[in-house]
Amino acid sequence: MRFTVSSGELVSRLQTMGKIISEKVSIPIMSNILFSVRGNSLILTAANSENRMTTTLDIQNEEGQDGDICIPSAKLTDYIRHLPEQPILFVINTETYELAINSQSAVSRQVCVGAEEYPEDKGLEGDVKSFSITEDALLSGISSTVFATANDTIRAFMNCIYIDIEQGGTVSFVATDSHKMARYMRSNVETGDLVCGILLNKKPAMLLRSILSKTTDEVKVSFDSRSIMFETNMYRYVTRLSEGNFPAYKSIIPNNNDFRLTINRQDMLSALMRVSVFVDGTHLVKCELFSNSLQMIAQDTDYSYSAQETIACEYNGPELTIGFSGKYLTESLSNIESADVTFELSDPSRPGMIRPLTQEENTDMLVMIMPMNVQ
Repeated sequence: MRFTVSSGELVSRLQTMGKIISEKVSIPIMSNILFSVRGNSLILTAANSENRMTTTLDIQNEEGQDGDICIPSAKLTDYIRHLPEQPILFVINTETYELAINSQSAVSRQVCVGAEEYPEDKGLEGDVKSFSITEDALLSGISSTVFATANDTIRAFMNCIYIDIEQGGTVSFVATDSHKMARYMRSNVETGDLVCGILLNKKPAMLLRSILSKTTDEVKVSFDSRSIMFETNMYRYVTRLSEGNFPAYKSIIPNNNDFRLTINRQDMLSALMRVSVFVDGTHLVKCELFSNSLQMIAQDTDYSYSAQETIACEYNGPELTIGFSGKYLTESLSNIESADVTFELSDPSRPGMIRPLTQEENTDMLVMIMPMNVQ
């Protein structure tokens, strides 16, 4: 079996597929990537106990022979990523499983494994539901919320992004660690009559974020009771769904925060990072709000260190002092793209909400942060 493929295109796909392969595998063959040649197409597959990803590349099939072979992922990727961009020739002896990779000025050889024992793709089963969403919408939903997921060893559902599909084509991505909550809502999505919720663990969410692009290309999302599948133009990714009951997030979003603070996001973020140098283990940053300025104050518990920053803003409420975690404020502001943000507040004991001042059409993003007690 002989075929030629672009080294640059191949290594790009191999690096992505390698994220599926665990460092410690219970089944040795799953440390390999399955190469399947079908005509002038090369199908790559990587899998572990909970995930499976495939992608297809164009090749030149020198002899027109189809076949399957398993190639160790780590060494193959490390070798090819050090080659300059060029066509490379794979020559595979299907009897001895010897692989030779020929480039313009080099050749490498290694022993591969037969594909007979590689796990089959079982696909989705039973009552399969599906909807379509653009790559940029899915990417924005994940990127805007994954930072708010928890690291909870008991309540696994808190380590997930909850995808809430409602009537009328509205899809909300929600994540919370009980200290902060992020919600990204997208309307005008092709969901048909589908109404349900899906728990997507943060690890596959992060992997998805690495393969999605800011295009309007459609992603087909299909799922059954156990697994979910994402099909893009380049990848087909199947992962296990998480189980549990996500908190009733709508009921905890305040609807009477009438005081609004509008401020430049980068100015506030820069000042916050400076004063946060002097916070203690609680990460408390005290915010004092005036009609045209915000004062942020941080100090350690024994008053040995302190810092204060004053930033211009617009504020329509009474003078107010409220405390927030500098860590959570920094994470929230870092994951909002708008130049300016608004804070919606009511009193020092109630959650504050952060929204981008300007939002794209058919989108609504918010971050809710619990306040801290100010001594």
